[in-house]
Amino acid sequence: MKCRRVPPHTALSGFGVIELMVGLAIVAILMSLGAGSYGSITGKARVAADASDLLHAIELTRAEAMKRAARVTLAPADGDWTSGWVVFVDTNVNRRFDADEPLVHRHPPLARTTRLTNDTTPGYVAFGGQGRPLQYSGAFLAGTIALCDAGVQKSIVLAKSGRPRLQTASC
Repeated sequence: MKCRRVPPHTALSGFGVIELMVGLAIVAILMSLGAGSYGSITGKARVAADASDLLHAIELTRAEAMKRAARVTLAPADGDWTSGWVVFVDTNVNRRFDADEPLVHRHPPLARTTRLTNDTTPGYVAFGGQGRPLQYSGAFLAGTIALCDAGVQKSIVLAKSGRPRLQTASC
């Protein structure tokens, strides 16, 4: 076998260290510019998904109450809405989920950046057997639960009739 030598005046193709470093610097700058807007996009998507999950949990609570012809409650897990929520049949009427009560649904905790405010409901959403939202005292229940992340607020408004709706605002 013969070894072939490359003449010294022939240029070799490829990237040098300088070209590689300049290329990596450009990529790093472009990625850092996009990272801020990406965080905003994911926050908006996260709050929309969480609000949709809460809306569906309210609808599930109402449907289960009508199906069972009994009061079914949606309440924060561990006393805090950001820890998630549970839909259950509150057999002992203490407004908290206990291990011996039928569990219908459990939602996982929210992201650390998501804030939830519950100004107008008594800390739970309960439906009677006819599908109307009721407080444990028997009075009608209506209110708003708002989720906020990345400057976007999604609010679930529960009407006296029992029908929830979703609203968008800024926070």
